[in-house]
Amino acid sequence: MKKVLKITLVGLLILSFMSACSSSAKPKSITCDQMISFDTTKPDPHWIGTLTGCELEGTVEYWETDLNFTVHQIEHFYETFKITTEKGVITGVDNGDWDLTTFEFTADGWVKDAKGDWAYLRGYKFHETGTTTKVPLPAGTTVISGSSTMSLTAP
Repeated sequence: MKKVLKITLVGLLILSFMSACSSSAKPKSITCDQMISFDTTKPDPHWIGTLTGCELEGTVEYWETDLNFTVHQIEHFYETFKITTEKGVITGVDNGDWDLTTFEFTADGWVKDAKGDWAYLRGYKFHETGTTTKVPLPAGTTVISGSSTMSLTAP
């Protein structure tokens, strides 16, 4: 009986240690600084930018869908996104609001797929908030710029 109890306790300690190690490798939240721009002259115009200040440092892209609409100076937008890093690719969807009087935006969504070291991020919640330069653009200007914070949080 003591031998079985000792083996069980050792097994539980090993499982507890493995669980602690794996949970520490998977943060509950990742928050990054984000700089984005939208060049209206590109053949595939979409938001392109960089993520910095976090473990996801890399490129981020947002493609708006046909579902976007504007009511009383608020654009309601729907997007797909792709984050590309040296350690893998993360894709997802989001939707939000862009206030065309203050140029502030916020969006929420989730990670639909993640590859490489980021596979554990599938299902994580997505959130971003920030501001852009004014629109409509002044004559001769073709790029809208923005700065924001983007975060992924465990469900």
